[in-house]
Amino acid sequence: MAYCRSDTSFRTCGLATIEHVRIHPLNHGLTQLLVEIIDSDGVSGIGECWWGIPNAEVPGRGANPIAATVESVITPRIQGHDAHDVQRLWYEVMDFGQRYGDQGIFTMALAGVDLALWDLLGKRHDCPVVSLLGGAVHQRVPAYASLPPLRDPDVLAAECRRAVREGFAGIKLHEHEEDLVHLSREAAGPDVEIMVDVNGWFRPEQTRAFDDALVAARVLWFEEPISPMRDIDAIAAVSQTLETPLAGGENEYSLRDFERLLSARALTWVQPEITKIGGLTPALRISALTELYNTALAPHNFRLGPSLLASIHWGFASPQTTWFEVPFVPETMHVPSGLQRPTLIDGCITVPEEPGFGAFLPPSGD
Repeated sequence: MAYCRSDTSFRTCGLATIEHVRIHPLNHGLTQLLVEIIDSDGVSGIGECWWGIPNAEVPGRGANPIAATVESVITPRIQGHDAHDVQRLWYEVMDFGQRYGDQGIFTMALAGVDLALWDLLGKRHDCPVVSLLGGAVHQRVPAYASLPPLRDPDVLAAECRRAVREGFAGIKLHEHEEDLVHLSREAAGPDVEIMVDVNGWFRPEQTRAFDDALVAARVLWFEEPISPMRDIDAIAAVSQTLETPLAGGENEYSLRDFERLLSARALTWVQPEITKIGGLTPALRISALTELYNTALAPHNFRLGPSLLASIHWGFASPQTTWFEVPFVPETMHVPSGLQRPTLIDGCITVPEEPGFGAFLPPSGD
């Protein structure tokens, strides 16, 4: 993949330039890694990187290499440049960083920077990012409550009932036991969609028996059914043996990755993770692929923060979007960003109206 090779000394005179790039690791509760970009006029934008693999012994350790990439690799390439040139900067940084790879820690870091620049651009123009993308193509999109792995039947049932009370149109489980799937359907009732994500728990030959339980519980989709989670050929083969439609794609990165995944025709819903693919700029290209392959888009997200807000703006700009994922964790679990869940109307999220993504930094000390 060839990226832009424009003159990296280019500056646009008279416009605000990128002055500071600051990293804000939030390690109390669910780890988050925020990026703040401040331009020469003092306007700031907030983005979010992927947060790394959780480490119970040292919270936040999984995000350290991502933060270091922002600080040591990406920041020197963008400081002093025109803050308006969001897409040009993305392509130039990707071109510079090709030897680091077009996926993994590098694009996780770039995502935070890209999202911060889009947020900054919207705030400077005093309009939502979705308006910068040409406006919303949906008036509203249904949202599902995405539960963490709970494993405990009583806790799971209580959380399902709480999600129903709060008005979600769907509930996603991260469980791999048949009894818990059936219990969730009983707790949620007949009118709420149930999705099940097993994070690659099964071997291909084990999926059929679990699928029988999903069918009995009227589950909408079976997400990431097998390991390895990026074995596209095996996923495609498994999809031919199951009744429940498949969802996946949160662990893919590049445009070529998604082209391979979608061309396999294995998924009914594709779920790119905006903090892994490199931000909103590449998300727009993936949107075009979902149209080309006529595949439903359901952006993946499991943090209440700028990444969720960005996914919502992206989703409203894509005609293929059918669901939004909203993290729904027990009330005892701390969300350090301070962002509240989006307001739901009849189970749906409506078009955002705040400037930028509406992102903000949490109060000092969180």
